[in-house]
Amino acid sequence: MAKKQTKISEQKQIDQARKMDDGLFDQLSEKEKEELLVFGKRLDAYKKPVKFIETPRGGITRDPDFRGGIVAWLSALTDATGTLYSDAGVALINQAASVSGKFDAQAINIIAALMKGIAPKDEVEGMLVSQMVVCHKTGLELLREGRRAEYVDNCDRFIGMATKLLRTFTAQVEALKKYRSKGEQKVVVEHVHVHQGGQAIVGTITQTRGEGVADEKQGSTPCKRLIEQENRTTLELPRREAVRCENEAGKALPHASHAKREV
Repeated sequence: MAKKQTKISEQKQIDQARKMDDGLFDQLSEKEKEELLVFGKRLDAYKKPVKFIETPRGGITRDPDFRGGIVAWLSALTDATGTLYSDAGVALINQAASVSGKFDAQAINIIAALMKGIAPKDEVEGMLVSQMVVCHKTGLELLREGRRAEYVDNCDRFIGMATKLLRTFTAQVEALKKYRSKGEQKVVVEHVHVHQGGQAIVGTITQTRGEGVADEKQGSTPCKRLIEQENRTTLELPRREAVRCENEAGKALPHASHAKREV
């Protein structure tokens, strides 16, 4: 049933594309048609970002005709800012738009759409995302000014500032990634070399109790306890006879193991 519905939806998308393109869709190759169908599916699943409009008096407010009403608009605002408090979300978007230069409904909607694309999950991510958008936009604008500069000194100055901002943007991306992973590190082993005489296990390894799994009572693994036990072991050397010699008086020296020495 699900496959049948998928085929019907794909055929519906094809029919719509043919009507819109006046037959140009049929001129595409099969691969190009498949790519357009994938794009159509993504577009259908795309949730529209929060939208603002300009008032007749020059102010900016939420779009009253937003699909789904005020609740859908608030949900879209949370998607862009990561906070459930609407005033804080609007403040984040306004700050990012005002710092980045042009402040109107179109600029605010672009900022909100970019923030929504990064999908912040809480207020910390929302603040970091707003900084990322501003750094990226300002860095590209400085590169543009450097390209337009008539003198080399001005060009170097603009490009230098742009480079710092874009490096900051890269650091912010890494900071967001680290924050989302909660500081956890993942090590991926791609190549394993087993030399002659060595052994390796290929496949999924399942550990059971007694095979390296932590012991709740002992607080360590059996392997670790074995190593600690070996480190505490005293090595006993074979007992040997001491070598005798004479002192200055001509008397034989006592044996090293004797309890009493002869004077």
